[in-house]
Amino acid sequence: MRRITRFQDIRVGDVWSVRSKGWLGRAIRFFSKGRWSHSGIVYCEQGGKLYTLEALETIRRQLLLEYRDAFLEGRLAVFRPNVSPKVRDRALALIGTREGGAYGWLSTAFLAVVLPLNRILKRMGIDRQIPNPFRRALKCSELVLEFLVAEHLGQGAFGKTDDLGWTVEVPDRENFTPADLVACCESGRLALPSEG
Repeated sequence: MRRITRFQDIRVGDVWSVRSKGWLGRAIRFFSKGRWSHSGIVYCEQGGKLYTLEALETIRRQLLLEYRDAFLEGRLAVFRPNVSPKVRDRALALIGTREGGAYGWLSTAFLAVVLPLNRILKRMGIDRQIPNPFRRALKCSELVLEFLVAEHLGQGAFGKTDDLGWTVEVPDRENFTPADLVACCESGRLALPSEG
């Protein structure tokens, strides 16, 4: 993946993470121990304007222009996956079926408490993690992860199927955060466990 350095170069199919200034963004960064608090996909172009698909109150579209200041201030990291337009468009069509779905509020609140505990267990050498009972609704980073997995599935790059029927090698998808997304994009590896 390559990082996009000019706002005007952002295109449909790019993925991003932002470092939000509000209290919720600060709380997410605190509990996830990362620099990034929200993620999304540049989903479509309508009337000459780009729209994102992201998990807000629901999974919905938002005008990309809302993030222009964050990009100029260095608080928005945008990456372009290295896939063909055909594979990208199939992945966009697949992830578009999530539009209107529920946002994982309970999942996010649960992880705010459990993520630090899971990290402590991991450091203690305990391989058992506390499971998230609220997985049905997606958090923003999980939405983007599903999109990236769909792209890589189209490329035939992965070999293990998860419970959504997608092929993925991310061992800790429940705890996947916006910071993990940026780390994956910067390293070029999707198979990255959450930082411990």
